[in-house]
Amino acid sequence: YGRDGRELLLRHHTFDYISPLSLTHTHLTHPLSLTLTYTMSSLRNAIPQRDHKERSQPQHRQKLGILEKKKDYKIRAKEYHLKEDTIQKLKQKASFRNPDEFYFKMINTKKVDGVHQEKDKTHKYTNQELENMKTRDMRYLMVKKDIETNKISKIQENLHFLDGSTERKHTIFVEDPEELESFNSASYFSTAPQFVDRSFNRPLSSTLSDGSLVINEQQISSKDIEKLDTKRAKAYEELNIRMERENQLKQAIDEVYLQKQSINPNNKRKKKNKRKRNITGQLSQNTKQGPKYKWRRERKK
Repeated sequence: YGRDGRELLLRHHTFDYISPLSLTHTHLTHPLSLTLTYTMSSLRNAIPQRDHKERSQPQHRQKLGILEKKKDYKIRAKEYHLKEDTIQKLKQKASFRNPDEFYFKMINTKKVDGVHQEKDKTHKYTNQELENMKTRDMRYLMVKKDIETNKISKIQENLHFLDGSTERKHTIFVEDPEELESFNSASYFSTAPQFVDRSFNRPLSSTLSDGSLVINEQQISSKDIEKLDTKRAKAYEELNIRMERENQLKQAIDEVYLQKQSINPNNKRKKKNKRKRNITGQLSQNTKQGPKYKWRRERKK
C-alpha cells in the first residue's frame, strides 16, 4: 500500500531476500525506498557445490605417464623457446664467423665431460734438456764472476793495503833526550807535514818539488785530505762488497754444477761427512758444510 492508502501493483521488479534483522528505520518508514541486500558468501557456502576434478590420464594411455596440465605445458614451452632462441643466436654467430680467427684457447683447452678445461702447462723436460739448461746457467754465472774479478783487480791496483782497520804505530829510536825534543817527523820521513800521519802513499819531498806537484800548506788543505780519505774509504767498502759477491757467485756455480750432476740419479752416490777429532779427542762439528757426493767414473771421449 502507498501513503494515500491505495494498493500499488509492482510489476517487473525482483526483490532479493532480506533478513528481518537487517531492516533499519528508513526501511520501515519508507517501504518503497527499501534496498534489499544479502550476504552472498553465506548463501554460497550454504548451497552445496560440485567439486571440479582434473581429468586424469585415460586407462588406455596410462603407459604414457601423468597427463600434462597447462602449468606443466607453460614451463615446457618456455624452456623450448629459450633453447630455440639460443640455437638461433649460435647459428647467427657461426654465419658471421671469420674463418681466419684464432685464439690460443682453441689449442690450450680440452673437453672433459663436456666442459672446457685448460690443459696442463707444465712442460716435462728430458734429462738432456735439463743438463743443457744447467750448463747455460753455469756459463752465465761464470761470466758474472769474471766481471767481478776484473773489477776487483782494477780497484786493488788503485788502492794500497798498507793501512788496516786497526791503528798502526811506528816507533823511532833516538840517541839522547835532546834529539827527542828536537825531532821533526816531516824531515825524518822526507815528506810534507800533511802526509806524516799516513802509513801509505807517502810521497817524498823530492817528488813533490818536481814540476806541478809542489805541495805546501797553501795548496792542499786539511779539508781536501779529508775528502781523499773519504773517497778511499768508499773504495775499500766497494772492494769488500765485490769480493763478497764474487764468493757468492762461486758458491752458486758449485751448487749449479752439483744440480747438473744430480740430474741422473744413477751416476752419484752420497758420501757421509766424516768429522775429524780435535786435540782433546772430541768430534768437531762442521755445521756449515753441505752434503758431499762421489761421482762414478765416466769416459767423456
